[in-house]
Amino acid sequence: MRRPESIAGPKNMQGLVATVSLSSATVRSGLDGEGVVTITNNGSETVSINTGSPLVGAVVRSGTSTVVGVLLGGIGDLGDGASLQPGQTHDIQALFGTASCDVALGYALPPGSYEVVVPVICSNTAAGTNSPSLSQLVSTPAPLTVVA
Repeated sequence: MRRPESIAGPKNMQGLVATVSLSSATVRSGLDGEGVVTITNNGSETVSINTGSPLVGAVVRSGTSTVVGVLLGGIGDLGDGASLQPGQTHDIQALFGTASCDVALGYALPPGSYEVVVPVICSNTAAGTNSPSLSQLVSTPAPLTVVA
């Protein structure tokens, strides 16, 4: 499987926005971290979403969408979904890793400041429609410090 070089996508999709909250803003180099992605419906229509759980985030260079760290290994993926009325939220567990994508940096990310973003690939159906669409919503970044 090829690792992504960058993570791009809308920060707002049919009124849905995703924010990631990390369990800890600090993680040791080479270890994995976790958090929660909160999807909020800021739109005026009810939106149904279906996605996986846990979601898998990536570590990016601060202020960019360039992926520098990923989670290695397999995870059990379960389905998750919700029908969100305007103003409602839905939380989904998220995981991320500090395995380096650039062997010049070593096998694990060196200590420093980074950000975590989580792509939320979901099938959603807006109210009044019968056909779902597959989209990638990208969370707002959360600051992360990698330590030795």
